[in-house]
Amino acid sequence: MPTNRKDLIRNLKQAAKNNTLMTPKHNPNNLGTAMKGFRTVLSFDLASNLNSFIDSEDFRVYSYIRVRKSSLEKELKKQKDVINQIRNAIKEDKRVGNGSVIESCIHRLIGMSIGRVDLWNYENIDNEMCWKNGFQEINKNKYSIKQLKELDRSRNKLYYKLISDLYSEEEEEEEEEEENIEDKKLTNPRQIFNYDKPFSYYYQVVERTKS
Repeated sequence: MPTNRKDLIRNLKQAAKNNTLMTPKHNPNNLGTAMKGFRTVLSFDLASNLNSFIDSEDFRVYSYIRVRKSSLEKELKKQKDVINQIRNAIKEDKRVGNGSVIESCIHRLIGMSIGRVDLWNYENIDNEMCWKNGFQEINKNKYSIKQLKELDRSRNKLYYKLISDLYSEEEEEEEEEEENIEDKKLTNPRQIFNYDKPFSYYYQVVERTKS
């Protein structure tokens, strides 16, 4: 895939030479022919002068590199798989408190997505052995931003839903045992932290590395 103007123009010229630059689907002479799915069609004027237009190189090139749809869906599924694995594990045999479960959960979600990021290294960490490392050519554009923020929203939604469910179950158990819920909460030494911008797909993939 060409990532700069020079490579793109070279590929366009080669396609024009091979008569593969304009497919039948986009040819205005085929407007009367039904085509499957959505289609865009060139104007008659541009279609008849397309080769000379490419040869002139008198146009701007905007490169929008985004995540393939199947890769995006795969990562969203992996997020859900992590949460489901944790839910199944604590359902069968919960040996630690809610704080430890929550901490383990977010570390796994962050680790698989952007690496071992922490507050002391989030600005200069090398994101190795994670999802982000496989998408180094992504640039900052409206399509990639939307995709990355979708990954962030999904991860946060799953994470906070797990927290809510864990403490709801804990409160129900305490009510059954007629324990003082408020006193029990005050003795919990762990805090629930918000893993926002430094730990986000968006910041680590396009904002930090492309700035």
